[in-house]
Amino acid sequence: MFRIARVGLVSLLSIGVTVWPCLGQEASEDRSQHAHGEHGHQGHGHQEHGHQGHGHDQEPTMPRPSVEGQELARLKKEIPPPSEQNLNFEDGPNAAPWILGGRGYSLELDTEVAQSGQRSLRIRYEEAGRFAVATLPFDAKSALGKRLRLTGYLKTEDVAQGHAGLWMRVDQGSRMVAFDNMDRRGVSGTSPWTRYTVELDVPDGATRIFYGALLTGIGTVWVDNLAIASETVPPVKSVEVSGKVMGSDGQSLGGIHLALSPTHPSGRHIASPSRAESFWSTTDDSGSFIFDQVPEGRYQLTATSPDGYAILEDVEVKEGAPLAIPKLASDSVDLSGRLVDSDGQPVAGMALEVSVGTDAGVHVFAALTDKDGQYRAQVPSHDWAHARWEEPSSMAIGRAPSSADGSSSKMSLQAIRKGMPMRGTIADFTAGSLVLASTNPNQPIGDLEDVVEIVGDARVVALGESSPGTHELFELKHRLVHLLVGELQFTALALPLGAELGGKIQDYVQEGTGETREVLASSPWWWQSREAVEFLESLRELSRPERPLRIIGYSPEKPPAEQAAVLLRELEASPQSKLVIWADNRSTARTPIWTESIGAQLAEKLGDQYLAMGGFFSQGAFLAETRPAGSADTSKPPERVWLVPPDKEFLDYLFGQMGGKLGIHDLRNFEPDGEVERWLSAPRPIRDLGPVYQGEKSGETSIRLTRAFDALFFVESTTCLEPLG
Repeated sequence: MFRIARVGLVSLLSIGVTVWPCLGQEASEDRSQHAHGEHGHQGHGHQEHGHQGHGHDQEPTMPRPSVEGQELARLKKEIPPPSEQNLNFEDGPNAAPWILGGRGYSLELDTEVAQSGQRSLRIRYEEAGRFAVATLPFDAKSALGKRLRLTGYLKTEDVAQGHAGLWMRVDQGSRMVAFDNMDRRGVSGTSPWTRYTVELDVPDGATRIFYGALLTGIGTVWVDNLAIASETVPPVKSVEVSGKVMGSDGQSLGGIHLALSPTHPSGRHIASPSRAESFWSTTDDSGSFIFDQVPEGRYQLTATSPDGYAILEDVEVKEGAPLAIPKLASDSVDLSGRLVDSDGQPVAGMALEVSVGTDAGVHVFAALTDKDGQYRAQVPSHDWAHARWEEPSSMAIGRAPSSADGSSSKMSLQAIRKGMPMRGTIADFTAGSLVLASTNPNQPIGDLEDVVEIVGDARVVALGESSPGTHELFELKHRLVHLLVGELQFTALALPLGAELGGKIQDYVQEGTGETREVLASSPWWWQSREAVEFLESLRELSRPERPLRIIGYSPEKPPAEQAAVLLRELEASPQSKLVIWADNRSTARTPIWTESIGAQLAEKLGDQYLAMGGFFSQGAFLAETRPAGSADTSKPPERVWLVPPDKEFLDYLFGQMGGKLGIHDLRNFEPDGEVERWLSAPRPIRDLGPVYQGEKSGETSIRLTRAFDALFFVESTTCLEPLG
């Protein structure tokens, strides 16, 4: 019998309209006129932080906690504790280091409305804004190991398309470790003064705490009489939990792998293996198992064996209460694979954390590798499967596609050594990078001149994306299409919208038939956005009577070979034909990321005439469907999701260290046997999200970057697409 405990921090990142206020990033250029203007927090325009104009009032981007310029200098001074901060606004704007901001909103002291006393803070939507925040920081030293309770009074008027609320965040260095912004219980509509509460536990090692009030959407909120109190967190008792697994015939079942994973206080399972504390055990020959030193609480319990699986969604772990395992379900899917180290040698006797997404949610199983590194687990039919193995110096991530048809799944993993590449590697990578000025397609193309060399003689350029729900990636692809069609004479654009809709878009582009929104009415949600409307309108300008732009609608649900055949026919029609493909990363990659791709088919046929460009981002807001794994219900509109910065082992973390917030990297110019090529051609974890978000790990996979893509474009921090009203 073996037993492994993995301990980490639980991420409380919420799904939905998730606002992550961040010090030093909230202020708009004109914020000096707001309540804190006399306090000296001017001069943090968005341009200084790399948030170049996009042709419209853009929500402030909120990267990982950082402080720059004057804010950094100010925070190096002693920050008063909450007991000395101006939490009731009675001392005016100069008495505390309030940081107030949000483009499109006014944030002012109101001497006419107050819950008590003479003043309150009023946050009011004015125009073209998305959110506003009021922030106070303080040092976490006095709160370590305690539970913080933020209370305050809010009064609202006509709040809609979002919510008002209190918020609090706990950071450990540059990493967020606890967060609550009342996202799922925020205040909307019109309401009288009401007291609200936010609570967070502050772990040992925390360094700074931020808190305040916020408004997303439209309307007005008044804030008054905030208070922060702390209490000692009651110690959690750890207990030994045991049980026995018996077959339906009453016989003991040995070799059953069990996983005990925490659930959220709401009862929802935490789908975040790198953040949650999980425990593994295996039954001995008598069918007995033991979990040692498990904190009392509620857990999900799973079991898997060659004969089936079992799932208990909500198990209470407490002293003296044995765990009972139900009968194993036989309608299982075989999930198998192999774990090898960075040198390709098998890793034996290791427990893998295997998660599957089903209609009922995310379920975590344990699988044990044998002497050859092979593992096998019986799991339910699933929409996706994910495996992760980690030790202090190495980690491995694997991903398998849907088994909805009841078929078995294969998922092999190769470990990588943890840590960033040497600084010389980063420098060499950066030397071959093109830093862009903006994603705005209306900007001059001077900063794209070097892209012409990257494209070279390619007849097909495929533009991918890790998520279709980001404003910046959509606009940057729009800008690249302008370059390829308008300057490099590409003759056709392939869109993954099917032949019928592709025909309608071609009629609109070439003949002006129809109205833009009507043309897009039957398209996926990310094409029913302001960005998509502007893109289609610009295509009409690119198409000329003497050189009409052809639109090819292909169907991404068809086999990749059929999709590729449709596009290859376009090239065969004329030697002058050149094609741009608008798709996602998993479709454009030269080698399969999830399943066989159209990019792999085209690369095999066209060789160097096919250019695969991946699109990635490191952190920020994006729109995504948050329906349960495996659910086909698309009636719920996409929600706003916030993606935190990745761990240092992830490629998208590396991209964020390149020194620019927006850039293009040619991946073909590295020395074949050099350090950069060796590092990038090894399997590395990366986040490739797609249109559906089901928790942090639902987008994790592993790729060999320089084999999958010829080039990539990257945005450090993103904001959401703007849906059509």
